[in-house]
Amino acid sequence: MADEKERALELLMLRRHRIPGATESELISEFGKGYADILKELEGALQPLGLEIRGVEDTKGEKRYFITFKEVKKKTNIPRIDEVSAIIACVAYINAKKEKVKREELEGLLKEKFSRRSIEIYLSKAIREGYLVEKDGYFDIGWRSHAEIDLKELSNILTG
Repeated sequence: MADEKERALELLMLRRHRIPGATESELISEFGKGYADILKELEGALQPLGLEIRGVEDTKGEKRYFITFKEVKKKTNIPRIDEVSAIIACVAYINAKKEKVKREELEGLLKEKFSRRSIEIYLSKAIREGYLVEKDGYFDIGWRSHAEIDLKELSNILTG
């Protein structure tokens, strides 16, 4: 079981194709249907370190598991505030509309504060990192936004 926990830890921590964690199908293929027991045991070992295993549905409808901090006490590798604000603005806008939005709508939202070049960079990065999903010219909230942003709280903050 120790080898399985070690392998599960490796799968959950390493990135594949710029995406952290492992999909449910990857875990089933590696450990079989008992993967959930292995993850529970691994999470028990991670808890004293302030870590937890999270499962979130990705854009293809498959569950993706990864390791996160329960509580971040000290920030490291902080993204630029303008990148964060652009992503949050897009996520909040899509969340408020409760439907997918056209690229032009997001560009229109952001053009008041950012240059055209910056908008392209921010949207590309948000897609690449999983915060947004683009399909056929329409944007939706990505799996990583669901994992890292409390959308209800964001909505309350913006409307409250």
